[in-house]
Amino acid sequence: MAVFLLTVLALLISNVFVMNLAKKYNDDGCRKAVESAARAALSGKDPVTTQKAAQDGLSEAPQGGYFIEHPTFLEYKDEKNAGVRQIKVQTQTVARVPFPILVLDDETRERGELAFKSTYIFEFESKKP
Repeated sequence: MAVFLLTVLALLISNVFVMNLAKKYNDDGCRKAVESAARAALSGKDPVTTQKAAQDGLSEAPQGGYFIEHPTFLEYKDEKNAGVRQIKVQTQTVARVPFPILVLDDETRERGELAFKSTYIFEFESKKP
């Protein structure tokens, strides 16, 4: 009985490890993307150039491997309102759960995948109108 329980615990821990790693990869990728876009925006670049910088920053994110996909863009906004420029980046990473039978969510159990989303917003005063 103890061996069975330890086996189930080990499988559950592997699920949690992959999910935690996927969340971390997505968060790091989103942060790198918004940092790159913010650097470009602070140097006076236009929204098209800042979006390209965000894509370059996201491409520098760690590669996950078989269980964790590379982060992808869900949303990118570069807006100016009342002298404040706001850059918003949202990314998503899909993780394949190693043992989906141990997940309580029905949709995750059927598909065997779980999506993690991160959003970062960078605001600063814009000197240009």
